[in-house]
Amino acid sequence: MIEKTKRRLILFTTSIAAFLPPFTSSLISFAVPKIGETFHASFTEIVWVPLAMLIALSSFMMLFGKISDEFGRVKLLRIGFLMFLIASMLIYL
Repeated sequence: MIEKTKRRLILFTTSIAAFLPPFTSSLISFAVPKIGETFHASFTEIVWVPLAMLIALSSFMMLFGKISDEFGRVKLLRIGFLMFLIASMLIYL
């Protein structure tokens, strides 16, 4: 049986992984008005911003599913967390 602290770590990690996609999507929703202002875009043009993110995420889903089958899901999840952390830090610089 898995020890208690390891079980809690697994629960915490999977909870964070489940929280990140809706969180990043909601951030895009808050940024849309400012993006539209900055680029002087009309409503019909600015609607494509969240849609482009959804298309990009959906198009890579099958690719990364195959990569996780080849290299391991845990390893890919760790790499994804690391990339998200680095990208988040670069945004604030």
